[in-house]
Amino acid sequence: MASNKDPLLTELKGIILKLRSEDKPINDHHLELRNLCECFEKIFRKGLKNPGSLFGLYKRDYWSWIESLPNYTFNERLNPLFSIALEECRNSQKVRTDQGRGRLFIRIALTKKILSVALEHLVLNPKLTEYWYKPELSIIGNEIFIESLMSLLFLITEIKFDLNVKNASFLDETWMMGVMKQFELVPCKDLGVYVKHISNKAVVASVEAGSVAEENVRNVFVLVYLLVTWLHNPY
Repeated sequence: MASNKDPLLTELKGIILKLRSEDKPINDHHLELRNLCECFEKIFRKGLKNPGSLFGLYKRDYWSWIESLPNYTFNERLNPLFSIALEECRNSQKVRTDQGRGRLFIRIALTKKILSVALEHLVLNPKLTEYWYKPELSIIGNEIFIESLMSLLFLITEIKFDLNVKNASFLDETWMMGVMKQFELVPCKDLGVYVKHISNKAVVASVEAGSVAEENVRNVFVLVYLLVTWLHNPY
């Protein structure tokens, strides 16, 4: 006899209850935010099929079905905020992979309170749900589990998320959020910054002593450099 509970749903409920107890909006540096996003990602990937991939050479991710939803909403109108979120993910120059775009969508959806919208459109089409998910292995493809998940997503809408969705440069690799700051510097011909490219990411290698950049941003460059170093050598 199949269990009527899934460990991921239990984990998700625990995280949501912790977040609901907070008095302030949840920002990028909240300790439970990363746990929440990772839990959603595990749920979206659990039992996910790999349709349309010849011999399985191209591995699809949950972003694949989220992005395709407008093609299957014939009788119902898409939520405008959902459409805007899709376009933001498609047009973002900071993410290049399906994993990165899916993660960016989760962050935007939490901010706009539309994470349930994608699932609602999917489960309204049973054939489409079966196309993407294995009923016996997934949460989203299981009639009982999906009801529990939708109830938890309703609770999520009561939580205010104050996330900087423009901070997306590392989502292709990690849920770990870097520090993002903007600076206004005096006009000059040379900032005194030397940049290297690592895996298509611009990383500050050094800052010239006495330069305009050194005065205000050296500490931020060091944080970015340390983050990139950790991504390539996490242990």
